[in-house]
Amino acid sequence: MTESRSALGPRPLAAIDVCLAEDDDDIRGLVVAILRKAGFEIVQYDNGQSALESIGTEAAALYLLDIRMPRMGGLELCRVLRATPATRESMVLLMSAEASPGDVAAGLAAGADDFLPKPFSRRQLLSRIERLGLQAAGATGHRSSVLSARAGSSLFEGGSARVADHPPAESSADRKGD
Repeated sequence: MTESRSALGPRPLAAIDVCLAEDDDDIRGLVVAILRKAGFEIVQYDNGQSALESIGTEAAALYLLDIRMPRMGGLELCRVLRATPATRESMVLLMSAEASPGDVAAGLAAGADDFLPKPFSRRQLLSRIERLGLQAAGATGHRSSVLSARAGSSLFEGGSARVADHPPAESSADRKGD
């Protein structure tokens, strides 16, 4: 049975929540720390080819991909994910420091569900993931990857980005929300 991506609803759970492909060690480490603290199961790779090779054993609910990486960039990997039956329904969130309207359009044309410009804050990353419908096991007591429709999703909600080379200091408001 084939289902169109526009009719998103409950779907089978993936083996892991997030597959991250990012070649910058600092950004990759920051994203992993943020997502693990939020309760997500995550695997990480430093290039798109390695992430692609993992698909046979570790399908993910969300692929978080840097656009520019060695061996295979995020745009190319996104196209492959959309053409692969095991990952066709997974969500794809592209991220890049190059976030011109043309870059965003190219990402969406490749099949991405959203685009996150770098630099970004912890809150922006988590809100994008939440908007895509992915919840961590820690949020509900069990892993849930119920995907919601993308209607009304604005690509640049969330205010201005801040430099995210280091995790931002947590405020008391941040701790209350976790």
